[in-house]
Amino acid sequence: MTPTSALLLALYLSQGTAGWAMPFEFPMESWGLLPDLFLDQRPEPPCNQECSCSNDKIDCKGKGFATVPELTVKQHYQTWLEEIDVSHNRITRILGSDLKTWRPMSFTTIKFNNNQIVQIEAGAFMIFHRSEHLSLANNVLTTFPWAALKKSSFLTSLDLKNNKLVSAPGSALQGLRLLREFDIRNNRFATLPNSFFRYNKQLQKVYFGGNPWRCDCDNNWLRQYAEEKENVVQDEERMACNEPSDLEGMLAMAIPKSTFECIPPINKVTHYPEEFSLMEGQAAFMTCNASGQEPLAVQWLDPQKKPVVTQRFSDRVQVTGGKDALLLTVKHLKMEDMPGYTCT
Repeated sequence: MTPTSALLLALYLSQGTAGWAMPFEFPMESWGLLPDLFLDQRPEPPCNQECSCSNDKIDCKGKGFATVPELTVKQHYQTWLEEIDVSHNRITRILGSDLKTWRPMSFTTIKFNNNQIVQIEAGAFMIFHRSEHLSLANNVLTTFPWAALKKSSFLTSLDLKNNKLVSAPGSALQGLRLLREFDIRNNRFATLPNSFFRYNKQLQKVYFGGNPWRCDCDNNWLRQYAEEKENVVQDEERMACNEPSDLEGMLAMAIPKSTFECIPPINKVTHYPEEFSLMEGQAAFMTCNASGQEPLAVQWLDPQKKPVVTQRFSDRVQVTGGKDALLLTVKHLKMEDMPGYTCT
């Protein structure tokens, strides 16, 4: 018997000087019956019959999918792949339930760009939670589940260019501490909260251009950011003003800084009607309003210049409303109501 025709396995147990050995033959032609765990075989990735799949990538690009493609999980499969590409299809929405066959896997890169996506459900981000690169560019998104991004803390790049997004909260990127590249070119943003990048210290590339920016004091921080982070903001030459009308089309960075400075509003108290004549026994209704810089507060003073407190006047004199707008109601006017009530 030669080594090429048989496999010799020996089991030897030793106890002191005693022992035993049991040689036996295992024909080479029976090796195919060994379990996979004895073979040096890489597990196969999940796939879809219309896609091309390898050990590193699932490629469903341009296959005409109208919904998120399902993945068929094989008996022995990889749970971590470099990329899944479902770009250039006709997908209109991404729901958490659409991704149920994706759940056993994690993908470093996910591409949904160049579809017709109008909706992304917050639950979908349970699938993206381990991803580093997410592309949703060239879709028709008008809203985005910004709060769900907190579940995607490993993201280093987020591409949202060429959509129809209008707004984002100040906490939108709060959970993305590793974010290095952020792209919102060619959307419909007019302004962004001044706390937008507060937590993103790792940013290396940001794209703002092609949005209808409002060039006023609300966006003063954005102009300063582009000026101070000139190595980070990649397209400041495309940051053009859409409002106010006299600045339309002008580059934000070419406008004097003073244009972006806020002029504090003038605090003003008004009441209506300003003057009226009433007879004793009639009822009077007067409104007091405040406008200007917060915080705002108004109050009614009685003829003795004391604050009007409803309880003190019982039901005859009442004040209703909020801090910046109060309605004074005086029922059954008396001589003691002269010379009148004042608003401050």
